[in-house]
Order: sequence, then C-alpha cells, then structure tokens
Amino acid sequence: MLTKHHTNICKNVKLQQDTFANYLRIQKHPMANTMKSVPIVRQKMDRRTKSNGIDCGIFSMRHMEAYMGQFTGWECGLVKEDAPNEIQQKQLNDLKIKYIAKILLHSQNENRKKLVKSLNKFLEFGAARISELY
Repeated sequence: MLTKHHTNICKNVKLQQDTFANYLRIQKHPMANTMKSVPIVRQKMDRRTKSNGIDCGIFSMRHMEAYMGQFTGWECGLVKEDAPNEIQQKQLNDLKIKYIAKILLHSQNENRKKLVKSLNKFLEFGAARISELY
C-alpha cells in the first residue's frame, strides 16, 4: 500500500511524463505519443530508505548518473541506509557538494564569474583567517 507521500510522488511522475511527452509533441518527435502511454514502473531497489524523506533529489541524481540502461543488477554505489557509522549520510553529503559545485560552476550559470570572483576573494584570506571566522 502506498503512503500519501508516495501517492503524491506517483502523481508528480505522471505529470512529468505528460509534460515530457508534450514537449516531444511540440518538437514533432516521432515517439511523443508512445512516451505519453509508456507505463510507469517503480523499480524495487535495495537502496530505498525508510527514514530519509529529504534527500530524494540527491538519490534521483545519483541514480540517473549511475544508470546505464540495465534493469537488473543496477548498482548506484550507495550503501544501505542501515550501514554502520552513517556511511550513507556521508556519501549523500559528498554528493551534495559534488552536485552543487557542478551547478554553481557550470559555464551556463549566469552568476558563475561573480561567484568565482567572490570565492577567490574569500580564499585570499588564507587558511588561518578562514578558520578564525568559524
């Protein structure tokens, strides 16, 4: 039985599918009608969490990054939620840093130059001064 949270996610996934199919239709892509009717299948993955309802975007990005078209034996590289020493949370934190750096420093970020300039100013303080700030 799906929880209210999962029911809302399923509705959102259907909306995303419809939106993508409409985009394909506007682009006159030959698969537009097919995309709209493809059944949505929620994969049974061994990395599902029971207590982390916040990092779903990070999980999604990691799964998209690791997915290579296979339906079985798909490994995203994350340990299970119940691994000792909060290893999964450390992995998620590392991925957050990786993804935010890629987003902020991407060449299409209109504020990239301003960000790099501010970062360089910040680094001019030197490690000792930075540690004093914290």
